[in-house]
Amino acid sequence: FFNATATTEISTLSLHDALPISSAFTPDTTPYESDANTTLLLHMDGDESASEHDVTVNGNPILNATEYKFEGSMQFDGSDDYLEIPASDDWNFGTDDFTIDFWHYASSLTNGASIHTNDATNYIGVYGTRENNKIFVSISGTYEQWDAPIVDAWHHIAIVRNNGVVYYYQNGVSIGSMNYAAAMNFGSYGLLVGKDMWGNYIDGYIDELRITKGIA
Repeated sequence: FFNATATTEISTLSLHDALPISSAFTPDTTPYESDANTTLLLHMDGDESASEHDVTVNGNPILNATEYKFEGSMQFDGSDDYLEIPASDDWNFGTDDFTIDFWHYASSLTNGASIHTNDATNYIGVYGTRENNKIFVSISGTYEQWDAPIVDAWHHIAIVRNNGVVYYYQNGVSIGSMNYAAAMNFGSYGLLVGKDMWGNYIDGYIDELRITKGIA
């Protein structure tokens, strides 16, 4: 499913539905599996959700078998590496619940996004870390950020909307929330993994990146 055109590491991407809300949980200790609500699941060798989205590799990200959380991750170099996934109705969340979660290992602090919709006005962007050493989440210009240093170690990041509230977790611990009940429909745009819309790239690794639609 990968189209070669393509160094941070990413190994699995999906929207998942089994995370508890506003309480601590233990992140999965084995590779994710797709279910009926999974709209994207990247083990970094193709989309294993039922949608089987094409993934285009840009720059020269490396499928890394040395530094990973589960079986292999994608490594991004912070300069021009990223993955791109086409527009799809799967990115139309409406006002429903959803989850985006992944494992992130930052080699250095940059302002690149772990995952970002491919539009500069109507978007969601999740930054596993930024130059100010914070987790940063922006939804069409409304944003929150939290102290959560994650350099040189694997950390689980989860963004969960439940009943109009977006919750943020690091390593299964709630670190903040934001009220956002408005519809989120990004189906006209693709997804970017490893960069944002403004040319900022991540330096490090991503593993087990997943999107789950309709359930928090």
